[in-house]
Amino acid sequence: MRGERETYEQIGEVAGWVHDLGAAWAEEAERTRVVVAERDVGYAVERLLPAPLELVWTYVTDPSLRPLWQAGVTSVEELPTAARRGVGSTNHCVHGTDVLVEEILDWRPTEYLTLRTTLPDGFKLLGTYAFEDDPDGTRARLRFTWGRNRREREELGVVRGMLDQTLSTGLARLDEVLREAVAERASEAISAGPEPELPENRQRELAVPTTEPPAE
Repeated sequence: MRGERETYEQIGEVAGWVHDLGAAWAEEAERTRVVVAERDVGYAVERLLPAPLELVWTYVTDPSLRPLWQAGVTSVEELPTAARRGVGSTNHCVHGTDVLVEEILDWRPTEYLTLRTTLPDGFKLLGTYAFEDDPDGTRARLRFTWGRNRREREELGVVRGMLDQTLSTGLARLDEVLREAVAERASEAISAGPEPELPENRQRELAVPTTEPPAE
């Protein structure tokens, strides 16, 4: 903290301490990031999705929309484990008779989110879903890891095959769904007609300071 002293006519000198809460908040946010680092990646995939960033984020994170594109997912139930969707939220991702438990460990809309997924047999998988703007839409980078080290990830190579099959199917379907959503938005914008014209400015608001009294 930084010491400060102010002098006031009525009470004299006052000593105090100042702490930059904005900088402290930014430092804490960086410290608590949870992402799958490049050195720990067991499986990664990158895809250019044909939709703006905000729309992609919505379709990837909204439990009600995920069954529209995720392979094998029949429903996603968001449990009341947090006040709002974000760090601490837990989902039950239902695949037929199987249920996967998803815990959100990091949540940075619309930059990325990190999930810890527990499979029905207790196996745990960590995944970071990162997104960024692209002139042609949104670039999605998905990175996954499992086990405690590279040797364990190699021994459990079947996980890599499962992810490749599931994600290739799901991302292809997401591409289709996003194209449909973008086309629907464009159609709605056309049918809505032009924006109404703004009324003429009557110059009744002051544009510069004045000392003149208001008109009667």
